[in-house]
Amino acid sequence: MRLPFRLVLTAVALALPLLVAGTADAAGPSAWSAMGGGVVGWKQGTRFPDFRADGSLVFEAGVGTPVRYPVIVGGLFRVTPLLASATGADMAWLVRVCTRGYQVGGFGVAADVGVYARTWGTPSQGFAGTLSFGAPLGFNVSFNASAGSDDLLAFGGTVSLDLLRLTLFREILLDWWPNPEVNTRRLPQASAPRLPQASGPVGFHF
Repeated sequence: MRLPFRLVLTAVALALPLLVAGTADAAGPSAWSAMGGGVVGWKQGTRFPDFRADGSLVFEAGVGTPVRYPVIVGGLFRVTPLLASATGADMAWLVRVCTRGYQVGGFGVAADVGVYARTWGTPSQGFAGTLSFGAPLGFNVSFNASAGSDDLLAFGGTVSLDLLRLTLFREILLDWWPNPEVNTRRLPQASAPRLPQASGPVGFHF
């Protein structure tokens, strides 16, 4: 049985950050891999002319600039399945800008802007945006909005956990939960050149 192309493409997109992050260092890329759930209020065209609220899941993955910078920029792929009959999953391709605090598993903010595609029911494409607030240990609280063709309008909120911010990129609570990956990402400190030293007869250095 052949797998649908979109399913294969989605799986590859979600797995890519895990492969990239596995070799991340101070000069390597940052990455995201989150999953969670929430509620979406939406309406669309003549089939769903009134706002309705449905439960939803969210799966997202992406890659960004190195974590050593105070602001990180990258790309994100998101899949949002709606948990109601006669619905499906929406996809979005986004540009993410986040603070370093967000990336290393602490408090921070991330903003995502891009496009979405709805391929179930009546197809729709348009704008998608998200504002996320990061909490310690990789937790996120996000507020989402979408607007596009066939008069689609959607607002929602989700709570999710980013597995990479919790593990590989975490730089908080290290005394309680050490992270061996932190040392591998730190830039080596440039040491100042040392002048030749001569030892005196009783061990003094000049």
